[in-house]
Amino acid sequence: YYARRTRRDLILKARKLGFTTLILALWLHACVTRPNTHAVVVSHDDESSARLFERVKYMRKHSVVPIRLGRDSSTMTFPEMDSSFWIGTAGSRAFGRGDDITHALLSEAAFYESQDVLTGVSEALVDDSWLVVESTANGAGTPHHDLWLAAQRGESDYANNFYGWWWDQGYRVAG
Repeated sequence: YYARRTRRDLILKARKLGFTTLILALWLHACVTRPNTHAVVVSHDDESSARLFERVKYMRKHSVVPIRLGRDSSTMTFPEMDSSFWIGTAGSRAFGRGDDITHALLSEAAFYESQDVLTGVSEALVDDSWLVVESTANGAGTPHHDLWLAAQRGESDYANNFYGWWWDQGYRVAG
């Protein structure tokens, strides 16, 4: 994925392959190396949002290069770069109004109660921003499935990236 990523990616994946962790690391790296980076991660529920934020805090804490923060709550700020990184839950925050987002990850987007968060985040994206919408599957005929099919037909700006469970040896049982 890293070699073929674009500025607008849909990732349909098996669980536990590391895509979310990779993207969290890329967004954190951008916050500490690129001025005025505003990274957003939206997850499908509060528990998952909290786990993702803990993962980012772990990365920062164990970085070989010290990373200073402004404050550490639901938003990490990086004063030296005038950057920020925040993680929220779909439906709990109105993303879009007044936000300038440079990097956005919508995690497990197929499980959002409403796809309105995609609209809000998309409207807040600045020119040359990155948007990744990743999820495990949640059935045919859903809004997320429709988004996938539209990209497949070339009717959107998204690039489809599919990673099946059978591609990972860890999903196999010795027979």
